[in-house]
Amino acid sequence: MERTEIIPQTSQDLGSGHLYYHFSLMTKSTSPPNPNFEHQLAFFESHFTEIKYGTISGSTGADNTLRWDVSQKTYWSTQLEAGTWYNFAYDIDFDGQTVGLWASNGSEPLTQAVAPISASTSTNSQDWHIGVLRLPNGGSDTDAEDWFWSGIWIEEGPLTTSVAGPGT
Repeated sequence: MERTEIIPQTSQDLGSGHLYYHFSLMTKSTSPPNPNFEHQLAFFESHFTEIKYGTISGSTGADNTLRWDVSQKTYWSTQLEAGTWYNFAYDIDFDGQTVGLWASNGSEPLTQAVAPISASTSTNSQDWHIGVLRLPNGGSDTDAEDWFWSGIWIEEGPLTTSVAGPGT
């Protein structure tokens, strides 16, 4: 297992009410992620929701799929294209125990990709991982991978759909 992440260092309550967790990610053709490895991206420690990339544990062969999972089940997916910004907002109702996904590419505003579904939403407000947990699935490729991140923030509603951020 290899990992590099940003994790909140806060005393704020980031795990109750209805919150939107925003982030954008991109890869490039130079030092691309290995599609033979599983990559867990933007997840909570309990993995009730997460973006994943690559070959999922138990599968075989290269998989260029970027996917959004809720409790290990995929509800949204696309093929990862180098040089494309993928923008997301997790729509989490901690009290109502639901999570949905808003998404867009480039500078397009977020649109609802998946309406909220039931999930065991929970966080201690310091276990939201933004970055990469890479599982080599038995492989030994040590090549560097470049992941680019932007627009990482959390808000209460109403949802800001502009990827330029609040107030735009």
